[in-house]
Amino acid sequence: MAKHRGARADPAAGPQGADGLARSAMALMAGSAGAGGAIAPLELRRDHDSILKISLAAHSGLMHARALIEKGNLEEAIGVLDGLDSTLSSLPMPEEGSLGSSIITARGIALFCLERNAEALYELDRAVAIGSDNALTHSYRANALLALDRPEDALASFERVAGLAPDAYHAAIGRAHTLKALGRHAEAVDAYERAIELDGSLASAHSCLGVSLDMTGRYEDALASHDRAVELDPDSPEHHARRATTLLSLVRYEDALDACDRAVAIDGDRLALHCHRSRALICLNRHGEALAVCDRIIGIDAGNTAAHSARASALAGLGRHDEALAACDRALEIDAANLDALCVRPRTLLSLGRHDDALAAATHAIALDPDNSLNHHARGDALAGLGRHEEALAEHDRAVELGPNVADLHRSRAAALGALGRKKEAEAALRRAGGPK
Repeated sequence: MAKHRGARADPAAGPQGADGLARSAMALMAGSAGAGGAIAPLELRRDHDSILKISLAAHSGLMHARALIEKGNLEEAIGVLDGLDSTLSSLPMPEEGSLGSSIITARGIALFCLERNAEALYELDRAVAIGSDNALTHSYRANALLALDRPEDALASFERVAGLAPDAYHAAIGRAHTLKALGRHAEAVDAYERAIELDGSLASAHSCLGVSLDMTGRYEDALASHDRAVELDPDSPEHHARRATTLLSLVRYEDALDACDRAVAIDGDRLALHCHRSRALICLNRHGEALAVCDRIIGIDAGNTAAHSARASALAGLGRHDEALAACDRALEIDAANLDALCVRPRTLLSLGRHDDALAAATHAIALDPDNSLNHHARGDALAGLGRHEEALAEHDRAVELGPNVADLHRSRAAALGALGRKKEAEAALRRAGGPK
């Protein structure tokens, strides 16, 4: 029997209690009279009792199914709900907010929790079509759309949920996740902050807020969010790994490695965590250790693009540039849009003295990842190598704007200014870098 962590059913969904069921029964009776006129009193009473008995049994079955979903007994819950749907299918459809739509919604929730997302969406669309307009139905519908990679439709559905239940946490967090999936990180930050305002006890919300803050360049704020996530859930390797990414952006390499080590200690079988660790080692110029980590990962998963791209960086750091270029090309052969490999490749070509090729590679990398300071840095160095110093300076200006804490970017900018005869500005840029390397 499949088990999965379920979600609490909405107690407001569908008629509740004997009074609600009686109203449903009377609505059914009204429908059964049809256009032909009244039903005889004895027949009316017999039909009323029969429909009320069915409704009471169905209501009891729905409560049982919801309890099964709550416990994670999803397949069993679906079996119960299928039986209820068959029982009610012979009766006229109740009014809006009916028991029938609540049963269909519950089946949609169970299917979603089983990751049978297309089936879940079909059921939730059915519930909406027959009049279910409660927040729970629309919320699970939005989540199913998001799981089916339809984020724009999911966002519209979450907006509907927010209109129905403006203070519902599940609506706020779902909307935030959808904006993040759409790459609309500034809006996602506001949405996550709203969700946390409603319920700040969930580590995952703080962690996801940290990711969107990272993507908007607010690294100190991102670190505060990741710190809170780790405080709330110290046993999540994902929270430590995300914290490490932010620490790398803040040029706190030792702290980043420590965060990676904590993540690996919690779940040493997750290869992605070892990839994170290799990058921290590279930033600390511990290239031999990083290469060993990457080789172990590739030995387990030969198609791991993150490991191949990190391996290229480690090889480049060891001065093995031909091998580094081959590792980049291998990563891009597996995934032509691998941003890490696209970033490493132009720098490797520069080390091989291939400035024209490096310029082309950096230009391509910028087209796919325009906000990566290292891509602009490589393009600036390629232009400088070709004697195009004014253009090189423009690229280095952009690199420093994107990565103000990286000393090498300031050094390259200083070199471009010096090549243009702007000595005082070059000296100032060198001071920002902490002096010559």
